[in-house]
Amino acid sequence: MRRSISIIAIALGLGLSTTSSVVAQDGSAGAYLAARQAVLEGDHRAAASYFDNVLQSGSIGAGLVGNAILANAAMGQWDRALDIANTVDDDGSAPDLINLVVQVDRIRRGETSQALLAAEEARGAGPLVDELSKGWLYLAEGNMSLATEAFLELATENGFAALAWYHLGLARASVGDFEGANAIFSGEEFGPIQATSRGIQAHAQALVQLDRAQDALDLLAASTAIVADPALLQLTEEIRDNPTRSYDFVVTSEQGIAEVFYSLAVGLGSETGTALPLVYTRAGFAIDPSHIDSLLLSAELLMQDRQYELAAETYSSIPLEHPRHVEAELGRGGAYFEMGREDAAAEVLTALARAYPEMSTVQSSLADMLRRMERFEPAEAAYTAAIEQINVEDPRFWFLFYARGICRERLDIWEGAEADFRYALQLKTFC
Repeated sequence: MRRSISIIAIALGLGLSTTSSVVAQDGSAGAYLAARQAVLEGDHRAAASYFDNVLQSGSIGAGLVGNAILANAAMGQWDRALDIANTVDDDGSAPDLINLVVQVDRIRRGETSQALLAAEEARGAGPLVDELSKGWLYLAEGNMSLATEAFLELATENGFAALAWYHLGLARASVGDFEGANAIFSGEEFGPIQATSRGIQAHAQALVQLDRAQDALDLLAASTAIVADPALLQLTEEIRDNPTRSYDFVVTSEQGIAEVFYSLAVGLGSETGTALPLVYTRAGFAIDPSHIDSLLLSAELLMQDRQYELAAETYSSIPLEHPRHVEAELGRGGAYFEMGREDAAAEVLTALARAYPEMSTVQSSLADMLRRMERFEPAEAAYTAAIEQINVEDPRFWFLFYARGICRERLDIWEGAEADFRYALQLKTFC
């Protein structure tokens, strides 16, 4: 049985090619070299554009195609990535990135039978993606027994048990087995699994379906007491308003596979680079356009890669009505700041602070940015607005007083600055 899956091996399998069969004897040489430089710099937009120029010249090689696909997939341009993939003859030797793009297209089109066959034959989206996706694809074919077997088989692999159990819980909930889903999410069946924001949302929604709305609210309250997660706060309000709300977290196989890509992107992190997790988040959003967490993670990865313009564009595409909108606007402001567009950054965060005056995180983010711009008077006002929204005895907030003290010192408000510094020191001693 083919097992012992290595995430690093997957990353290398989908990595950039450092060679190409392009022979630069025509006018494409300059574009090719520019594309390679853009790849090295992580500039996906420029790389995609330059590679397109080379491809249009008729210079097609396996390494070139792989890099061109990666550049377009990293930008979420899946139709263009597929067009490039289709330039390669189907001779059974297509590289992994081509397989991934074609598999994503199958899933987007609802061609689950073909996608399942590709996954079973190890020519889908990559080893671990295929292993997790098979469960959802079996479910799409109406076979929950095979889906369960697929998830449980993966759970026997070291390091993948919690991920497999999580997806089995989601699969059970998607077919209305909320008792079974709760048994996993609560840790009763397999033991504790990591409590992520998305896992808590799924668990709370499952509890509601079991007529345990108060337990769902208690679960959410315990989670938001630690981190005021916007999605969990919104779900709390929805359950309070409607204690019988329907389950809508992951209800289709396509949504389940989008969650697979997202889960793996989170698990990969960026220690081995951002390219592969970025492609995964883009794939998740392409398959399920309601998966806003994938879009948000795409933007965060672009920020880590210093692709600030693309990050700002991605942040700006998150809908106003979505609970992640505030996070997106904070990110967009940060992207503008890193681009050197300080006025635009301040404008974004000032507008956000006016729209959400009761959110201390928004006020403090605006204050931090204004302080870095050495705009101390409005920064001091924003810190004060943030402090008015917090428990001033909570040691976690010592930095707000310290930062406001800096602003007051620069504004020659000596007594206020001293008071803030002393109180910040008092709070910090309890951290």
